[in-house]
Amino acid sequence: MIGKSVLMGVAALSLAASGYAATQARKAGADANNDGSISSVESNAAAAARFAKMDANGDNKIDASDKDARLKARFASMDSDKNGLISEAEFIAGHEGGSEKRGMRGHGGGHKGDRKMGLLNHDTNGDKAVSREEFMANAVARFGKADANSDGIISATEKQSLRAEKRSARKERRKDRRKEAAN
Repeated sequence: MIGKSVLMGVAALSLAASGYAATQARKAGADANNDGSISSVESNAAAAARFAKMDANGDNKIDASDKDARLKARFASMDSDKNGLISEAEFIAGHEGGSEKRGMRGHGGGHKGDRKMGLLNHDTNGDKAVSREEFMANAVARFGKADANSDGIISATEKQSLRAEKRSARKERRKDRRKEAAN
């Protein structure tokens, strides 16, 4: 049987992989009719689906208990003999095909800190939980920002512009971090 440190590693890898999968589903799923643009209706539906997926325990808020619920569900899915332990064989079986699921990009890539901070920024009342209302209000605000001409649709051109802005902001943050590290 494997020790606690390996189990924690499994949990971390599982969360990273599920985060990447959620990101890919979000990218693919917002344009429900595949017309190359995203309407406010499509955006709201995709946001509601994201919230439902993140609200693992179904209590209409996203908080630490949802992370615990996702970890427990992942552990249970790997513990095929249901003995409360993950054997080496179960561990390997639980991760077969993992790189294909992640698109050969490692453990989910990137900006976990930024994603975490973004979710914390949704908590407008400071209760350390993000309610459905807070989540949806943020989604509506993000849509409004992306919909530069306010026509209720994010066009391919608007998506490209938003991506370019985000890329530029990331480069600036990296540059700032490098300057701080050099000092």
